[in-house]
Amino acid sequence: MDDKDKIEEQDEEKTPRVRERVPRGGGYSVGGGEDISIKRPLVSSAKDLYNMKVIFGEYRVQDSSSVTHYLDQHGGVIEPLVAAPKHIREVWGQNAVVNLEVSQDPEGEQYDCLMAYIQTTDDADTSIAKLSAFGTQWWNARRKLVRNQLDFDVEIHDAL
Repeated sequence: MDDKDKIEEQDEEKTPRVRERVPRGGGYSVGGGEDISIKRPLVSSAKDLYNMKVIFGEYRVQDSSSVTHYLDQHGGVIEPLVAAPKHIREVWGQNAVVNLEVSQDPEGEQYDCLMAYIQTTDDADTSIAKLSAFGTQWWNARRKLVRNQLDFDVEIHDAL
């Protein structure tokens, strides 16, 4: 592997050392060996690579292509996505599962939004109370900063 194939963070105290092979064709491997092709480099530094590894490691992503495209177009949502898992765990517990998907307006009149759906088996009242606590403790202060490009909600299940 030559130097072009490596992305390395020099400041180990702030960001863990990351080495990743950049596949041919301009895509980037961000987790699980999955290559994601994008027009311009979403991952242009070790910090960007680290953020993508966190996002694709912390969230369940069914359609990585649409999520990656959305992140490329709306970079302001990346930092809150990286920070959110800690706060989600504080409310829903260490085993919280969050699905990440692009919610598209079928009529194209509104805007698309990246949705983080927190999976829960709690009843509706408890789920709403926890979502409200998450908002009060952390998310509400950041919601306006991302201009409705990212939001969090719950999905209630009988079992996970």
